[in-house]
Amino acid sequence: MPPVCVEVYEEGLALAPSGNEGPKALFKFQRARSTLEIDWCYTPRSSPAISLEFGCLVGYVDLTIGHLVFVSEYDDAVSLPRFHFKCNRVRDVVMVPLVKSSCLETLQRYAKIGAGTEDCDEETNETDNVSLKDENQEPEVAHNQPGMIFTPTGILADSFKSKPQLSLNSQRILLEEFEYIDTGAVAKPNPMLDNLIYNKTFEHARSVKNLQRNAGDFKHGYRIPPALIRKFKRHFRRFFRNGGFYFSGDVNLTQNFSVVAAAKGTSYMVVPSCHESMKDLKEDSGAFFWNRSMLAPILESCPDTYPHVLCTLLIQGFVGTFDCTLKKSSPRRSSLLAGKRNEDSQTIPAYIVLVSRRSTDRAGVRYMRRGVDDAGKVANFVETDQCIFVDGPQETFYGRYTIIRGSIPLFFKQDPSKLQPAPIVQRSRDQNRDKLQMHFNHLLGHYGDFSCISLIEKGNRELGLGKTFQDLAAETDFPLAWFDFHEVCKGMHFENVELLMKEEVENSYPPGSVSMKLDQYGWYAMRLGRNLKEESHQKGVMRVNCIDCLDRTNIVSKFLCQKVLGHQLESWGVVIRNNKDFQSAYSNLWANNGDAISTQYASTNALKGDFTRAQKRHYTGVLNDAILTLSRYYYGYFSDFFRQIMIDFLLGGVGEEVFEQYESSLNNLDPNSAHETMITQKVIMDNTVSFLFRDSTEMLIGSWWVDSPFKVNTLRKAEMVGSMLLLTDRYVYLVVFAEADSVLRVYKIATEFVEKIQYGHYFLSSHTPLAKNPQKNVGIQLSFRKHEYRTLKLAKDVHFDRENLRMRQRADGAVLATSLSAEDFSILGIFQSQDSADSQVCGLHESRDQPSTLAIRFQQHTTHTEVRRTVSLLSRMCYGSSLVQSDLVTLEEAKSDTPFWKVLDHQLKKFIWA
Repeated sequence: MPPVCVEVYEEGLALAPSGNEGPKALFKFQRARSTLEIDWCYTPRSSPAISLEFGCLVGYVDLTIGHLVFVSEYDDAVSLPRFHFKCNRVRDVVMVPLVKSSCLETLQRYAKIGAGTEDCDEETNETDNVSLKDENQEPEVAHNQPGMIFTPTGILADSFKSKPQLSLNSQRILLEEFEYIDTGAVAKPNPMLDNLIYNKTFEHARSVKNLQRNAGDFKHGYRIPPALIRKFKRHFRRFFRNGGFYFSGDVNLTQNFSVVAAAKGTSYMVVPSCHESMKDLKEDSGAFFWNRSMLAPILESCPDTYPHVLCTLLIQGFVGTFDCTLKKSSPRRSSLLAGKRNEDSQTIPAYIVLVSRRSTDRAGVRYMRRGVDDAGKVANFVETDQCIFVDGPQETFYGRYTIIRGSIPLFFKQDPSKLQPAPIVQRSRDQNRDKLQMHFNHLLGHYGDFSCISLIEKGNRELGLGKTFQDLAAETDFPLAWFDFHEVCKGMHFENVELLMKEEVENSYPPGSVSMKLDQYGWYAMRLGRNLKEESHQKGVMRVNCIDCLDRTNIVSKFLCQKVLGHQLESWGVVIRNNKDFQSAYSNLWANNGDAISTQYASTNALKGDFTRAQKRHYTGVLNDAILTLSRYYYGYFSDFFRQIMIDFLLGGVGEEVFEQYESSLNNLDPNSAHETMITQKVIMDNTVSFLFRDSTEMLIGSWWVDSPFKVNTLRKAEMVGSMLLLTDRYVYLVVFAEADSVLRVYKIATEFVEKIQYGHYFLSSHTPLAKNPQKNVGIQLSFRKHEYRTLKLAKDVHFDRENLRMRQRADGAVLATSLSAEDFSILGIFQSQDSADSQVCGLHESRDQPSTLAIRFQQHTTHTEVRRTVSLLSRMCYGSSLVQSDLVTLEEAKSDTPFWKVLDHQLKKFIWA
């Protein structure tokens, strides 16, 4: 694969393969917040300002402005000229900003490094704070400027089941069908709403011009600060230096290898070969294609026929090799040397290649990504191929054995603040069973058959997780062998791993041991001659796991692969010529593999590495493991949060907003937690709506999750609690949950009594970027004269099935309801029916002097479009109200309300974690 020549012109950055004299691909320089533009047939009209060569283009990263990422240093991981197989390991990368002045400065500095006139380790000198003043940077907008609000709230009414008269589907009314009204325009009725709200609402239609006119202001949201960009670039470069990334111009590293005869001569080549065109690269959706998301903006505009010369795919994992010699195992036995003179004394060369590929599904670091996700993908999933190339005198033999590892396919977590935290199973048994089955079905579809080997402890802290795994595997009828590695090999007797071969595989058909399963699955083998091709296939894989799928897993994986290698050589009638040298090289290869996977997932080398390398356990190794354990604790509790955010961002799972969340919370949210919250909210909304409207003829128009104060006439310095905003054809409901008071409060306001709807910024504090972002702090205040409210006490005896996330009707007829925890939205129990003595019904309340107000704050994950829709819909249904756009609480007011201790606490956490 030729190097990429990078040239700087007036218009942008031109890329072409080294030595290419034809048209180039021009990546145009950007202005603030502009998109990536590429001219794929650019012909220079002048000489470049600077010209450099890089290994390959890794992709595009957008950090307020765009950056192209190139491999700047690499070395050979595998080089087998006889088989046309070469693989390179990434040693360093460079990020080149697509802004002219910064681009030139970065490339000039890189040229000095290449010339040896500047230290390549001076990461802090890198051009990170990109100046855009000379590139027509858009001005900042004041936080209190009108119109900079809005974002959809929550769950629409047709996303859950309720009584037929409440269903949007039954009335065929969709919120999307409401038309926005322009100034002076006469609103036309929606035919679906003729008999419902036309006479009330559309007669009093008013302008919502500001909601549309100011929509363009919302792009002035969060900008990644220069200090965080510098932090990102430091971590990014360190990540690629130590992250175990590999690329090849000959072979597609994401696929399992095979060997075919070359077109010319007597040589052979490894297949599948790398992609020949950009179209092939676009269509590659494999889970091991690590930089797919980084290349996506480039591939979107690229012609399908464009040669695959600029971009390359990367895998993360490990690639290593060593060579050895073979000899005939027995004078009487046919072997690879058959037909050669003095075959008993002859040797033939062989090459062992180990390739481990980490999946991009549920990718991340140790305590941030555990177990399974809602798509059935598991953390730290690694596919390892052990390949042997035998270059015989007349024929070529190739063997491959595939083994996989991956986190236990259950929902579980561990507390990174503890040195040896116990795994805690999450979610219900049914949900865990479903995702376990989904994961295993994926393995069946991809690998054929498989058997699981679980190495976790049968006692102490790992027992609960292991027992759940064993029980669910039995319920779903998937084969599993539970081998307590620590118990069997305690006292540093790791040689006892040999007992694994006799371990019975449960739920296996036909029944058998691990040894029998190895024989049953076999391996991939190919024999190539002049007019001969024989091939056999591997029929299944062994899936090995411990808690982290690192240390114990690597030892057992190496043990199983070495067993298979012995069977392969025996079937070919050969043995290793120098067994001592082979064992040393083979053990080091697998130890390097374990260290690489461990560094990528836990930031340190693998534990028990002395046994993997030397087949012996020493007390020095135990001491080294203790040091590594403390290092893992440090990384897991202090530095892995930002690393996880960077991985999520590079893999396309999150956008720039994740940096704002990190700056504010100094934490990383597992997508599993967000999905679990969404599921819980749906259950809460379904049951609450069923309770409130069980005998009602009202039509539910919309429902949203919001935050609000617990009491009316409260705005500033308010403690926000989870609430539901419900809009019907006659009333506005605000259902406020308060765990601390063990009550549920329901405010009911007739739409005709709403006098004013005020919408605008609603700031509560000013000590974090998220708290100061005008897009994320938006609210509504309703002013009214009359309203009803009920305060409902929670029942003492909770009839909520937390394990299965279901509510059950009590035998005495109590109505189901819920309470919402501000921390995790967990359902506490049920409240009594409206007629119960424990329920307080406060009746009608009328404010004579000043109107009462209710403040509603949209949750920060909502979007501009949904807030516009919500405000417009409230305005139309509350036909007698005035619509006012002004801030509820300004940023200056929120700043004065923020206590000093809160600011100090955040600064201290920022000092420690950021």
